[in-house]
Amino acid sequence: MRVGGKTSITINARIIAATNRDLKAMVDQGKFRPDLYYRLNVVCLHLPPLKSRGNDVQQLAGHFINQVSQALGRPIRSVEPQFYQELTAHAWPGNIRELHHAIESAVTLMDGDVLRWENLPTSVRGSVPPSTDDSLSRFNLAMLQKEAIHRAFIHFQGNISQMSRALGIGRNTLYAKLKKFDLIKEG
Repeated sequence: MRVGGKTSITINARIIAATNRDLKAMVDQGKFRPDLYYRLNVVCLHLPPLKSRGNDVQQLAGHFINQVSQALGRPIRSVEPQFYQELTAHAWPGNIRELHHAIESAVTLMDGDVLRWENLPTSVRGSVPPSTDDSLSRFNLAMLQKEAIHRAFIHFQGNISQMSRALGIGRNTLYAKLKKFDLIKEG
């Protein structure tokens, strides 16, 4: 019945709801309405968190890599094995959203057409693998950070929210680094 109406209208609808909470326990504690719980709980599917789904991480990453590279117009010729190793080793407290954002960040910040573990946000990378190539020794962390932030600044046209998400760092940290590297002026 419409608000303020006097006649009932027949509809045919299905409701799909998702939550990360234990609704049954909340009903038992009086924190969730039992009538709503029993109306919603017709078919219940339990999806385990991403961290406990091993090979799914690689399959989802492959899907997101294709999706993001097409959306950004950045073709990818190959992905280094270490990239997938880092993804598999990460705990993924943010589940699928965190994985998608990590892939988006990596594709945005990659050089050329090879996706490397170094392109992942620092929050996802575990440790620096041993390198047989000493070309990295010419750089220091500050130079690499400045380059990544500068490239993100250009790519996202200075949009702090998008840059922060793509780089995997907080907005305040990003502001501080932008000022430190003279990419924006204070004021």
